[in-house]
Amino acid sequence: MAKHKQKMEEETDAEKRSELAKKKDSWKRALTEVADLKGKDAKDRKETEFIKELFKHIACYFVRSDRDVTETILNACDINTRSGITHLTERCLLSIGPHNKLMMHQLVQEMGRDLVRQESPHKPWERSRLWCHEESFKVLAQKKRTENLVGFALDMRMLKKENLSGSLQLETDALTYYRG
Repeated sequence: MAKHKQKMEEETDAEKRSELAKKKDSWKRALTEVADLKGKDAKDRKETEFIKELFKHIACYFVRSDRDVTETILNACDINTRSGITHLTERCLLSIGPHNKLMMHQLVQEMGRDLVRQESPHKPWERSRLWCHEESFKVLAQKKRTENLVGFALDMRMLKKENLSGSLQLETDALTYYRG
């Protein structure tokens, strides 16, 4: 690269100089791409995947939750959130509202949830997250295996006491393979 740069600087013809500069830039881009293929970019890909997973966690469970509480919960699950939340706010996917609440536009939240839905559109037990209480109850009631599950939500107030003692029985065996 240094040799080409020196040759370019020594060139007196403006047209040839411009052509050499374009070649130099082309080679620089090519070398950068090759370096990225050899693993230099692996860290960036890993970080991007981490940010995407954090985005899905927040979209499914933590919108309008206190930031500190969310960070405590996710840190307990070995998810370092401080830099990730900052990254999401810089990208305008998340904002910090009054009283330190995590805020997300409804369409952005739906986009995050749709990423999870696309993992298995018709089989919620194969998704990584279940945020819809009805789907969570169905998965438990139908005794479906949840090998991919990293988080789910249950609102026990949705069930009437007579349902718990009657025909509906929730089977926690479905969570045997829970990764969370």
